Amino acid sequence: MQTENANSKTKPMTFLETVVSDLVKKTTGNDFSNYMVVFPNKRASAFFNDALYRKVGGEVWTPKYLSIAELFASLSDLQLVDSIEAVCRLYNVYKNIMQSNETLDQFWSWGEILLEDFNDIDRNLPFNYSAESLLKNAKDLHELDVFNYLTEEQRSALNAVCRNSANEASKVQERFARVWAKLFDIYTQFNHELEGEGLAYEGALQRRVVNNDLENRLPKQTLVFVGFNILSRVERELFEAARKNNKALFYWDYDTYYLKENPGMEAGLFLKKNLKDFPNQLGEDLFHNYEGQKEFEFVQAQTENGQAYYAPAWIAQNLTRDDARKTAVVLCNEDLIDGIVHALPTVSVADVNLTKGYPVVRTSAYAIVDEYFRRSQKKTLTTLKAFSELLDHVGTATQQAASRLEDLETAEAEAQAGQPDRQPSSYSRFMALLDAEALFQVYASLNRLYTLHQKGLFDVNISTLHRLVRQLIGAQTIPFEGDPLVGVQILGMLETRNLDFEHILILSANENYLPQTKMADSYIPYILRKAYELTLPEHKTAATSYHFYRLLQRASKVTFVYNGSENNGQPCDRSRYLLQLLVSGKHPIRKYAIECHTQPTPFVSPRYGKPANMVELLLRSRHLKDPYLSPSAINSFIDCPLQFYYNNVARLKREEILDDDIDGRTFGNLFHLMAMTFYKAMLCQMEPKDAISDKNTWIDKPVDCNELKRFAADNNFVEEILDLVFDETKAPKNPLVMETLRRQLTILTDEDAKRKNLRILALEHTMTRYFEVDFKGKKIQIPIGGIIDRLDSYDDDSGERVVRVLDYKTGRKAEGVTDMKHFFTTDNVGMHDRYYLQIFLYALIVRDQIAKGQKVSAQLFHPYGSRHHFVGYGKEPYIIDDKDFKAYEDEFMKMLNNRMFADDNTFSGSDKSMVCRFCDYRLLCLKDKVDY
Repeated sequence: MQTENANSKTKPMTFLETVVSDLVKKTTGNDFSNYMVVFPNKRASAFFNDALYRKVGGEVWTPKYLSIAELFASLSDLQLVDSIEAVCRLYNVYKNIMQSNETLDQFWSWGEILLEDFNDIDRNLPFNYSAESLLKNAKDLHELDVFNYLTEEQRSALNAVCRNSANEASKVQERFARVWAKLFDIYTQFNHELEGEGLAYEGALQRRVVNNDLENRLPKQTLVFVGFNILSRVERELFEAARKNNKALFYWDYDTYYLKENPGMEAGLFLKKNLKDFPNQLGEDLFHNYEGQKEFEFVQAQTENGQAYYAPAWIAQNLTRDDARKTAVVLCNEDLIDGIVHALPTVSVADVNLTKGYPVVRTSAYAIVDEYFRRSQKKTLTTLKAFSELLDHVGTATQQAASRLEDLETAEAEAQAGQPDRQPSSYSRFMALLDAEALFQVYASLNRLYTLHQKGLFDVNISTLHRLVRQLIGAQTIPFEGDPLVGVQILGMLETRNLDFEHILILSANENYLPQTKMADSYIPYILRKAYELTLPEHKTAATSYHFYRLLQRASKVTFVYNGSENNGQPCDRSRYLLQLLVSGKHPIRKYAIECHTQPTPFVSPRYGKPANMVELLLRSRHLKDPYLSPSAINSFIDCPLQFYYNNVARLKREEILDDDIDGRTFGNLFHLMAMTFYKAMLCQMEPKDAISDKNTWIDKPVDCNELKRFAADNNFVEEILDLVFDETKAPKNPLVMETLRRQLTILTDEDAKRKNLRILALEHTMTRYFEVDFKGKKIQIPIGGIIDRLDSYDDDSGERVVRVLDYKTGRKAEGVTDMKHFFTTDNVGMHDRYYLQIFLYALIVRDQIAKGQKVSAQLFHPYGSRHHFVGYGKEPYIIDDKDFKAYEDEFMKMLNNRMFADDNTFSGSDKSMVCRFCDYRLLCLKDKVDY
């Protein structure tokens, strides 16, 4: 049983339950629709509504719930302008008045400071003062050279605001002097332009509400103000107007411990005046909760992140089993959100409600945008074109992220239907959801900027757009939204307003976080803020003190964790509030320290299920009109299914970096391009430049041995081809590489001159064939194929015609093989047996589509060494008979059906270190931590 008597041995009711109980007494029946309940923030409304339902115990007409900001907005004819548009409009006003050539990204951060100053002026400036007197006083104050009134910390803050200037004090003063001189003009013009379009920023909207016949604009319902502390000037006017009209009820939450027993405590600084001006509906006998029995623990940690990883263990031990939402983790340092997110999967509770935003900068969405701008640096783009490309780029990524979520939901449904191995981990689902939310939010922000650009409010060049988007997105967080009435609550100090918990873990209870000691940047000096009754740093400290003690007053157990290590050689101090708890001696305090033991973590390779739309994902392509699955992708799957997943399903492509050194891959591309250009130009009697741009790949021309030798010996001809292929691949010219390519071409032409009646059929020619596979219970036709380096025909020693598939290999030489099983296993990883899977596939396609009963040979050309430049399957002339083709096709289909497209298989990592050593994805599967 609960009671309203805090001195009782039973648990006190929560503040919201107490308010509900009083409101029920004042109401006839279950109709509360005549009330409009107003909170400092909207989060408390769900808890209030739940308490009302529990109290009434049946159907009820609920009141309307609003935050104080929403109430002001409902009383205004103006529309609230969002922060992005507000800064863009402020920039245009500033640029015109100051005649400034600063770019928008240079202005943005201190444009936000100006906007916050204007908000503070409109919310808190006494009504007998004008903004003109304040802002012109700021200018006059500067002319008196008042920088000597600043503390060192405030000087640092001013330098931070003026970070685009040199650090000398004279330059700081010069910049501020120019802004201060025009500050009132900027303020006036900015408000005038907004109001002319029916817009206002929050502070201006609220001031206009209280200046515009407020008493007659109040809603018909009785306003119920719940759980406020510091009131701005305009909020106080609103409260007063409602009180005069007898249309207001006020519910203040406090404790006599800091309000009366210790009147000097800053936690009660503002409540005394509030209670006097707007009397509480609740009696003082309900506010003696702090003196109740409590357990306090001080826990010293050695790092910030160490505190985050302490949270799961604390939750497991202190979870309120009867109702998990009575347990809370409060983050004083909001940067801990990253560690908390990664630590939470170890918590064995059904639900966790996370109210703090996750930084977008730590998600793939930020990386995608940054990568786009990095890759487009060398492009000549208009801002409109860049927006179009970027929105398309992020939009595609957002759709892919949504598809991944659908795949996970499908897997969860299959797991519930009796396939437990399909159950995705909660962590993988959370991260997929996080990526999808981040991409959606980034897309919405970019679309907002695009809309402003179309309206002429956001006219920037590409480099400025890049820097500004980085600033905007880098500062954003992803709001986690869920059912606030379910599970352990993880929130910041401000989110605790009006809420009560039994067991609380407070992290980062250090002086620099509790309270925040960093001075907010502002153009208005401290002495003017104090004279004109604007927001002061000590006001914010007092507010934090109130939130801190209010959080403790009904709790039964609170654990404070603080960082006890050094920061830049200075010890991290415990919060002053912890020292107050120690000095007061009101409650016993136990002290502990977290010991960190480093233990090796066994390597567990990630595993991914096969998405339902895997075939579509494999075949999607931006470059091919008729996409296909390549032998290289199949080889990748055989070597490492996880590598195949990253590259071909998730499409995580490695960054292409041009270097002064030419790697093996680039060298191979150069040789392929050189050989194709040489033969096409020679056979088709074309200029090299025409040959390299000609898209025709089917040649079907006989090779004249004498002509071949003449063209190969023509230095000018070969030199022109070399120049073209280097320009085509954007590779740096290297004399040694050029000479090596020349020699390899000579070897190839010498070998070709030995062939009888050689005929080049095709160069760099694409060929595909459909293979039928079973996937997800359906028969699906999969196009598989690739680009054949060269297809030719010649007469063998018996005079029979041979159609040959020729693949150029400029890397490590592959030996001839006789055992086909090596094609489909990882037994000989690193021995290049996998080359034969590719060339056999091409030969199979050629046999069915071109050879028409002729012999088919599959050969690899290696230019290195003095002999054996051609190798293949079996013995020379490497003819593949029907038996070999049948065996290959059988093994190939087994690999597709039983492994790649098998329903009961997942994509997991290889156990072969040779595969991992040079893999582009080893960081993703943690193989960078494996000792090879």
